[in-house]
Amino acid sequence: MDKTINISAEVIRQLGYIADDDNSMAKVLNYIKKIVAKRNAALEEENSEKAKEEILASLDRSLKELRQNQEGTLAFQSWEDFRDELREEGYLH
Repeated sequence: MDKTINISAEVIRQLGYIADDDNSMAKVLNYIKKIVAKRNAALEEENSEKAKEEILASLDRSLKELRQNQEGTLAFQSWEDFRDELREEGYLH
């Protein structure tokens, strides 16, 4: 945290030296926008990969449960029980 504060303070200090130069400030702004766009793209890609992994894991669990049900080793909840659960949780009236 201290390192981030020190870096932020240094960035602000350096910007102060060029604050009166519109051309330099525009260049800095464009560079910052590029950095932010790259960072956001990387975060979106990372989140997309995590989402894909979670979906695949969920699908795998579901298929295993389906297989267990077909083999008779896992009983699924009835629609009536599920509906009653939803009512108890306040999702159905």
